[in-house]
Amino acid sequence: MDKKVKIAAYILALFISGFLSSCTDTISLPTADRTPPQAIILSPVDNESIQGEVNILVRATDNESVDSVQFYINQNLLVKKIKFLH
Repeated sequence: MDKKVKIAAYILALFISGFLSSCTDTISLPTADRTPPQAIILSPVDNESIQGEVNILVRATDNESVDSVQFYINQNLLVKKIKFLH
């Protein structure tokens, strides 16, 4: 490397180190939500025999919010009508 290139590289390195050391802004990243949601089926009760159309009553809670509740039967998503009661 010739002398001019070495000087230019040195000046660039000083500029970058000065720029980086003068950055005082901090960035706050959101923390991950590590609390899993909780859900309990209130109706029908465990081992109750059912047939036909059935209303499922569930209490779902989370430390932040609950956007949706999904129901599966034998790994198949069951979607009919969902009503949220607050």
